[in-house]
Amino acid sequence: MKNNNESVRKIAILAVGKDHFEVDGCYLGDERKPRWYTISHVGSNSTSSMRVDNFPTHDTLKRLFPTN
Repeated sequence: MKNNNESVRKIAILAVGKDHFEVDGCYLGDERKPRWYTISHVGSNSTSSMRVDNFPTHDTLKRLFPTN
């Protein structure tokens, strides 16, 4: 559920190998640091998203979105 003081901003587009990811930060009020991040795996036949508490590293992206 979205709070009126909540805002989402795209903060990164990352490439890991042939995969591409968009990272959005979710902010409450005037905070400068996101409360959490949403990672979207884009450019594939289907888009999948995942919420994480810390900004993802390349290793984290490989682990969360394994390729065959």
